[in-house]
Amino acid sequence: MAGNSKRIYLIGFMGSGKTSLVKKLANKLGYEWRDIDADIESATEMDIPTIFSEHGEDYFRKLEAQFLRTTGLEENMVVSCGGGTPCFEGNMLWMNENGITIYLEMTPKAIYSRIKDQRETRPLLQKIPEDKLLDHITEMLEQRLPFYEQSQLTISGLTYKLPELVETIKSR
Repeated sequence: MAGNSKRIYLIGFMGSGKTSLVKKLANKLGYEWRDIDADIESATEMDIPTIFSEHGEDYFRKLEAQFLRTTGLEENMVVSCGGGTPCFEGNMLWMNENGITIYLEMTPKAIYSRIKDQRETRPLLQKIPEDKLLDHITEMLEQRLPFYEQSQLTISGLTYKLPELVETIKSR
């Protein structure tokens, strides 16, 4: 990255707090922020569940990669990525080459408690009965962990301290 300009990519499982942290972190750093899912919804005029149901996951993942790569043109930007973003289309390698990646780590139980009532808005969980949801989250997280663990920083999605995170980023 040239000079002092930075791009920060927040990654982690759905419900880990990326959308909430992106705004707080950008505000503290004086950066702009973007949410890849929101950008896709705005550009396509469809919500993510509709994109999945009408066009499929492969189509969505290609869109996601295209929108992610437009952030490479930005400077001083914090980007919230979808939970699956790092796992497809070479996105994790690309993010590590073009910015600082931060993994918001959460346990399956913590994620479950946050998203159990949001299944209708989460395409990959819509058909999962609640009594199978924790097992499904655990399995998905295990599949995604090899990608998430490639991040440059790992913080707890529950206990991170924003001032410490800001100082860590500024020192990189």
